[in-house]
Amino acid sequence: MGAIIFTVGFAIGSFLNFCIYRIPRKQEIISPASYPIVQLITGILFMLLYSKFEFSMNFIIYAFILSLLVIIAFIDLDTKIIPDILVVLILIGAIIYEISMILVYNSFGNLLDNIFGLAIGGLLFLIIFVLSKGGIGGGDIKLMAALGFILGVPKIILNIFLSFLLGAIASIILLSLGIRKKKDYIPFGPFIVLSFIITLFWGEEILYWYMVNILH
Repeated sequence: MGAIIFTVGFAIGSFLNFCIYRIPRKQEIISPASYPIVQLITGILFMLLYSKFEFSMNFIIYAFILSLLVIIAFIDLDTKIIPDILVVLILIGAIIYEISMILVYNSFGNLLDNIFGLAIGGLLFLIIFVLSKGGIGGGDIKLMAALGFILGVPKIILNIFLSFLLGAIASIILLSLGIRKKKDYIPFGPFIVLSFIITLFWGEEILYWYMVNILH
C-alpha cells in the first residue's frame, strides 16, 4: 500500500508541476515545469500522511492542503508571490472539513480553536509586517492565517517559531556561501510550508518535549 500511495503522490506531483509553472503566468495547465523534485516531495508527503492517518478523511483533506502548499512553496521560490487563490482554496477546504466534523460529532470545540488559530497567526504576522516595514509579504500573512485555522493554538505558534528559525538558518547559510547578499529578498513562503509540514507530523511530540524539558 505504501508503494501505491507513493506512486499516486508522485503522479499528483506531476500535475502540481503544471500548476507551479502555469498559475503565476496565468496560463492554461497544459504542460509541465521542469521540477522533478516536486514529484518526489509529493510522493513522500503522501506516504507520511498514510502512515499517520491511513486512508481516511484526514488523509484526503491533508493531501489536498499539502498539494496546494507544495505549489505555493515553489511558486514563491520562483516568482516571490503567493497567489491568493491558493490560500483561499486551502481555507475553504479546511472550513468544509471542520463543518463536516461538526455535523458528525456535534462539537464546536475545535472550531473555536481554529478561529483563535487564524486570528493569532494572521495578527502576529501582521504585527511583524508592520514592525519590519514590509520584511514579509502580504501573502505570508494570509497564508499563516489560513494555516492557523488548520492547526489551532498552540501549534500555529510552533509553526511561526519554526518558520523564523528555519528562515534564519537558511539565510545564514546562503549569506555565508555567497549565494545571497544582505539586500537580496529571500522568499519566506517555503519556510512557512516546511514548518507546517513539521508541525503537522511531529508538532505534538515537539510541544510535549518542550513542556517536559523546558517548562519543568
